[in-house]
Amino acid sequence: MTSQINFKEPRWIAHFIDTALKKEQEKYKKCPVMRDMVPDHEAAEVWGYVVTGYFLAEESLKALLFLRKKLVPPRKHSLSILFDLLDNDDKATLGMFYSDYLATNNGYGNFPFQTLEEFLKNLDGAPNQRGTDY
Repeated sequence: MTSQINFKEPRWIAHFIDTALKKEQEKYKKCPVMRDMVPDHEAAEVWGYVVTGYFLAEESLKALLFLRKKLVPPRKHSLSILFDLLDNDDKATLGMFYSDYLATNNGYGNFPFQTLEEFLKNLDGAPNQRGTDY
């Protein structure tokens, strides 16, 4: 069974992603992650934001690839693979935003992933038996 993957018109892609991000921001304002001495409890609180954030990052990279006419929307879900498909200019721009974010937000001084590439590879995790596409 093969499913067809289609994107909306370019003007709607950014609108859909922006709307989803705003909803996540609203949710976070009403239900922020609270620091806890039990790391597992804190991880459980943040998990919903991680899952949604990963999906938004994946869809954003796919949309950028689509808008740049790099390829039809890929079936891959690995953020690092999608990032590698971008042009060097786009990679540099996104890397600059990532570096600026780390530099201007408190609490990231000891963050182990100092480049966007390292961070995306960490989010992808280790490939499972099905490979890096899943």
